[in-house]
Amino acid sequence: MDGILGQAGVDSATRQEILSTFSEAYDVRKVRAGKELLLTRFALSGEVDSLEYGVDPDHKVLITRDEGNLFAQLVEIPGVIRETNVCATLEGSLFLSMERAG
Repeated sequence: MDGILGQAGVDSATRQEILSTFSEAYDVRKVRAGKELLLTRFALSGEVDSLEYGVDPDHKVLITRDEGNLFAQLVEIPGVIRETNVCATLEGSLFLSMERAG
């Protein structure tokens, strides 16, 4: 993650602060390629305002700035449950039949 932040133009002191804060909520060694990382900066100063990392479909690490200090938390992403009627013929497994039915 340090390399990505460096490519985004974040100075080394701020990168270290972000990584240290991030590790309070999630093991930085578990960060994987292909996951979404959203970095927000203040328009005038360019200072990092927040950072979001999608851990999995149900969780994200959120780093925010408050009064100059960074804070990290592991946040649960609320899911949406929808009920719908499906009409299909069961052929083979239930899972594959439902998948074919959309």
